[in-house]
Amino acid sequence: MKNLQEILLSRRSVRLFSDRPVTDEEITAVLEAARVAPSSNNTQPWRFIVVREKETIEKLAKAVPAGLNVINRWLSKAPCIIVCCGDPNPIYHRAAEKALPADLLIIDVTI
Repeated sequence: MKNLQEILLSRRSVRLFSDRPVTDEEITAVLEAARVAPSSNNTQPWRFIVVREKETIEKLAKAVPAGLNVINRWLSKAPCIIVCCGDPNPIYHRAAEKALPADLLIIDVTI
């Protein structure tokens, strides 16, 4: 097992993808890792959508503000994407937004 230093130093962003399909087991492993991520007050305010349809992936890659489509041009080449959506309904987030300067929902989902 890698130690923490090795893991941190080997982290990278992937923007070049093969045509190999992503297996159900690989998707399950990624979703399980995301599921156990920390969240404020353990609200786990996320929902995940697995997208494998090429046409839908291409539409999502284009769904950015005008002029920023260069950011997601690599996304349309991915064989599968997982969309993470934040659920603003947990009562903790609604109460916290009145008291805190940070948007805990955005922080939780990005973690």
